Amino acid sequence: MLWEAKMANDGRAKSLTEPKTMAQHRGYSEWLQDEANAAALIAGTREACRLLVRLRELAIYAGQIDMPPFGKGIVATGGNSGTPLTLDPKVRYVIDAREDTRGTFIGNGHDSKLRDLAGHVQVIGKGNPLKLDAL
Repeated sequence: MLWEAKMANDGRAKSLTEPKTMAQHRGYSEWLQDEANAAALIAGTREACRLLVRLRELAIYAGQIDMPPFGKGIVATGGNSGTPLTLDPKVRYVIDAREDTRGTFIGNGHDSKLRDLAGHVQVIGKGNPLKLDAL
C-alpha cells in the first residue's frame, strides 16, 4: 500500500472541485502500474527496512539502549527471513489534521472530495492514534 501524506492545512489537498494534489496522486498511480517500478519500490522498501534494523543494532551497540523497538513487520522485512512483500498499487491518503483546531478540513468537505476522487482517505485528528488503517 502506498500512502500519500498531507497536512490538513496544505492548500493542495483542499478544494470542493478537484484538489491540486490529485495530479500527483494520478502520477503515483500510473507509475505503480509499471511492474518494474512496483518491483523497484518493493526492493527499496526491503533495503530501507534492512538498513533501519542494522542502524538500530549499531546504535544499541554504541550505547543507545533506550531505543524503542521496531514493529514486527519492519524487523521481518529487514531481516533475512524471506518475508514476501507485495504491493497494492492503490494510492491512499492520510491527512494530518492534529493542528486543524477549527475542524475545517472535515467541516468544509475536503475529506469527502478527496474520498470521492481518490478512494480511501484517513484523517488523523488531535488525540487519534498515529496508526494507518489496516485494509
